[in-house]
Amino acid sequence: MNLIIRILGNDLSGLHGENQTYNNLKFTLENEPEFENTDKMFLLNRIYNQEKKNLYINLLEKHNKKYIIDEFDIDKFNKLDYVIESGNNKFRKLYNYNLYLINNNGSRNFCINYGKKNNYKWIFPLDSNSYFTEKMFSDVINNIHSDTKYLVLPQVRLSNENIDNEELIGKQHINYNETFEPQIAFRNDCDVLFNKQIPYGSSPKAELLRVLRVPGKWKYWNDNYEIYGIRDRYKINDKYQTLSYVIRLNSYNLNNNTKKNYRNRINGLEKLINQIKSENIILENFENKKNCNYLNYYLFFILLILLFNKFIINSNMD
Repeated sequence: MNLIIRILGNDLSGLHGENQTYNNLKFTLENEPEFENTDKMFLLNRIYNQEKKNLYINLLEKHNKKYIIDEFDIDKFNKLDYVIESGNNKFRKLYNYNLYLINNNGSRNFCINYGKKNNYKWIFPLDSNSYFTEKMFSDVINNIHSDTKYLVLPQVRLSNENIDNEELIGKQHINYNETFEPQIAFRNDCDVLFNKQIPYGSSPKAELLRVLRVPGKWKYWNDNYEIYGIRDRYKINDKYQTLSYVIRLNSYNLNNNTKKNYRNRINGLEKLINQIKSENIILENFENKKNCNYLNYYLFFILLILLFNKFIINSNMD
């Protein structure tokens, strides 16, 4: 059996459409075919917006899909801090929040390890917007060599091809002009996973592509070292295959494009952090005020008892 496990996370303002995750999840559940000998699951990855999370759960349950929840923990969030020695680099400053809130490579590794523990032969830890037609997926599964440990799946972005999601319905292939950083699938006995210390926005998947010796433009994407001082791991010689391709559904945001995404990611992440901090302060103030009110009520009640007792004592004396 194989496992496709998609990761649903926090939408970032200015980068993702307001309902991007919901819209693409709904489209996938309604239109992507079921594949032979393949289970589908979903990881809800530290989603802060409880309303959105509940919408995803309702949609998944409506379609009888299995899901796992890695809950957002406000106590863990409150223990985080900014990186002081970050200079003018915002991404470095937000590093700790980035690792926790987006949990990019961490969630991918969680999915791979889940597949390993449950004895799936091939594990596809996919971004939430990834989509296969039956032909695309069968072209992967039916062409795997026996000694292959990793699968490299080139990515076609519908937004860059000016194609709507709905145009995929009834099609097995689409005509496209360009592919982008691929998704990666893992055989159960693979040894090397993603580096969980490399955060979102700094080409976290590209480091593993270089470790696997996969040629491509990611050869020059050295953000992990240039921003964070995290060196690439040693290259390995395990066999990989580049097969078929995977669709990236629309972002529903015209600002989401490869030229502006770096800045949009920083701004979106910072907005999410500030939102959580401000809403948490409001909640804490409310709780403190509520506790203060309880104390006032308690003191008033004690005062009434004392006055009542004094009245009784005085009455008895009379």
